[in-house]
Amino acid sequence: MTTDAPIRILAIAGSLREGSFNRLLVRLAASRAPEGVELVEATGLRDVEPFDADIEADGYPAGVAAFAAQVAASDAVFVSTPEYNGSVPGQLKNAFDWLSRVDGGPDRGALRDSPMFGRPAAVVSASDGQFGATWARDEMLKVLRTQGARVVAEPKLALAAAHEAFDADGVLKSPDALERLDGVVVALADTARALRAARAERSASSTGATTT
Repeated sequence: MTTDAPIRILAIAGSLREGSFNRLLVRLAASRAPEGVELVEATGLRDVEPFDADIEADGYPAGVAAFAAQVAASDAVFVSTPEYNGSVPGQLKNAFDWLSRVDGGPDRGALRDSPMFGRPAAVVSASDGQFGATWARDEMLKVLRTQGARVVAEPKLALAAAHEAFDADGVLKSPDALERLDGVVVALADTARALRAARAERSASSTGATTT
């Protein structure tokens, strides 16, 4: 991939509900992505099988494989999560538990070979409560750091009273919230772009050293 190709960000809504506030955030972020950035909504979260070490040795099951392939095809990952009982939704956490593993089981590679290792990632959150699912956001950031992702923690968006936050067109009413959402996407894309450039430079240096 060339360094000037668009940055591809996989956007994951942590709620399975089609009309969820977090899915609205994902789609709004995609519609406002800056030039040179493609923000693509992830599919198949509901199809990711429950993590089970008994089947892990046989490789990713179908739902996991499809989801992991979307991650692997991206430059960065953007997560928008609700908060269930003070933490991350179970299906979202389950998917990322799988993403900390290597296809084919623990004997096939280490954490650094897993889909999220080294991949830039950011998390926003939304709920109809007064704190905007900030606990779930913090928990999700901890999960990503544990997996070795390159976490982009600032700027921060934890959207409170989400049931009142969007207009009829699905746009945030608050200019500050819109600015924060845009800022998260820009910071994530900048991190992914810098990482891509660094890798290209290392590759060129390695090739030069080999051919001289």
